[in-house]
Amino acid sequence: MLTSSFIPKNKGKIIHNLAREAIQNLDDLPHPGNHLILNNDKMLPDDFGHIMATRGCPYGCIFCASHKIWGRTVRYRSVKNIVDEIQKIKNIHSPVFFTFQDDSFSINYKFVEELCELMIKENLKIRWICETRADLVSNDLIKLMRRAGCFRVILGVESGSVVTLLRIKKQLTKERVRQAVKICKANHMETSIYLMIGFPWETEKEVNDTVSFMEELKPRNAVFSIATPYPGTELYDICRNENLISKDPDWEKFFHQSPDMFLSNKLSKEQTTKIIEDAEKRFVKYNRKKHRLRLLNPLVLFLALKKFYKQPKELFRKVKYFVAGVN
Repeated sequence: MLTSSFIPKNKGKIIHNLAREAIQNLDDLPHPGNHLILNNDKMLPDDFGHIMATRGCPYGCIFCASHKIWGRTVRYRSVKNIVDEIQKIKNIHSPVFFTFQDDSFSINYKFVEELCELMIKENLKIRWICETRADLVSNDLIKLMRRAGCFRVILGVESGSVVTLLRIKKQLTKERVRQAVKICKANHMETSIYLMIGFPWETEKEVNDTVSFMEELKPRNAVFSIATPYPGTELYDICRNENLISKDPDWEKFFHQSPDMFLSNKLSKEQTTKIIEDAEKRFVKYNRKKHRLRLLNPLVLFLALKKFYKQPKELFRKVKYFVAGVN
């Protein structure tokens, strides 16, 4: 437990240092010291397979605080530096798959092409996942990523409501999302999507549009969150201006699965609770149905058994999820 002597204060006030210039050459940074993680012997192999190839995002989505952390200019590691880290993690921890944590992995086609080509050349033989935008997907790129071992692309769709897509400044259309999902499916690439509900202006109609869009797209699985106005985001400023956030809020409630974050002047607490519960039931029902159907595929079953053999702790969590019913 930290004591006050460890917290930088000046007469009781937190010191906020001036912003420093961003590191331009990310290769100057050493690879993460996984051996220094507390209780790392209790972690699963896949816990070590998280990679960041870039920093920064140029987009202006009102719910995202990434620009406050990394800035809007995208900076890249060299593809050799990334592949070296992957090989090191593979040799030490043997994860079943790797996950790229970049805000928009395929924002630079040439960079992704070079990375995939080096993965293929080095014969890494790994399986990996990435997150990106639906308008940063092309047929040729998905084909190459699949050859390099990518088996799942996670798309930040956010909403199925045209009104909400415009207001959150996503700069994305529903038709472009449909095209991206179609491209992935045509290349046998698993597709997951992220969706959000509970923006201050949303009514039951906007939420229903989002859930219905998920059901229309038929992704491999879908994750829904409650729109959370994190400090530093435009969404936070909107909520403050509409008096939806107090001057001294309960920060423990600020996470994107918290029902307390459905902040609205249009709906009562009872109404928002019911909307969230109904949406969650539809998401859970959809995802469980998709997972059960996937296990009928012999290849999927083989890969699942292979993962459980390497990571037996995962088996109990998956079985619990699989057999559980919708309340």
